[in-house]
Amino acid sequence: MLGGKPIILDKIKTYFRKENSKDFYTFFENTFCPRKFSDITEGTQYHYRLLGKILKEIRPNLHLYDIDLNFIQKFDCYLKEKRETGIGGVWNKYKNLKTVIIFAKKLKFIDSNPYDDLKYVNPKNKTHFLTQQQVERIKNLELNDSLGLTRDKFLLACYTGLRFSDVNRITRKNWGSRMLSVEMQKTKEIVNIPLSKNSLKITLKYQRFKKKDEPIFRNVSNQNVNKMLKEIAEMAEVDPKLSFHWSRHTFGSLLGQHNVNAFLIMKLMGHKNVNQSLIYVNSNKAMMKDIIKSIVNKG
Repeated sequence: MLGGKPIILDKIKTYFRKENSKDFYTFFENTFCPRKFSDITEGTQYHYRLLGKILKEIRPNLHLYDIDLNFIQKFDCYLKEKRETGIGGVWNKYKNLKTVIIFAKKLKFIDSNPYDDLKYVNPKNKTHFLTQQQVERIKNLELNDSLGLTRDKFLLACYTGLRFSDVNRITRKNWGSRMLSVEMQKTKEIVNIPLSKNSLKITLKYQRFKKKDEPIFRNVSNQNVNKMLKEIAEMAEVDPKLSFHWSRHTFGSLLGQHNVNAFLIMKLMGHKNVNQSLIYVNSNKAMMKDIIKSIVNKG
């Protein structure tokens, strides 16, 4: 008896099921992720899992209705101040959280979406890349095993345009006669890239004693690789903001500087739209403008 009324077990269970359904992490892990992950790549899955981890750092107990404008502002401050996340990273986490909220509203878990009242602009990403001389400086560094592995992965990506996830998945099965054939994890596009002398030297160095279907590189997290690239950047006297993704832009930029046309760049890099490739055709002009601008500002 409770308050003079009989307790009905089924009603209690129903009540707690409803309460539990309002818990953000229960919804996120048991409803959103299983349904969403069937349509997205492992790399994107990783970013959603990271979102869940960050939200737990901010508030371990979080209900769907707790996510309002005030919470989003705290989320923004935490990303920028505590985690020192860049503008692009903040944008991506906003985008992912918004996707989760839209999904919850669509399934009637919540009635409104706080992002409907929030205006935020996608930052224009500046394309960072290295010059041929900077790549050579990195190549010629004397490094220990860990930094050497990071440097070699980065250089192979500079020579092939492969993303971090694709470099980590390379096996002996991926190359034939001086040609690397890879299905890109992000786009599922197959790219066939001629292996230069430098890229061939790196792949041969790491494929020894590896089984045909075994990745040739030891797996190291993207975060740790980028930390080590900062050390490498300092030693090579290049921009200290260096990250692994610069390698892909470097590949495209070097192709453009050697007068490779945009359609061939598109094919080599697995772009779906030639407009993505045109930035590399014009990268040399952009570089010259930046140099002139810096000279004028110093004068």
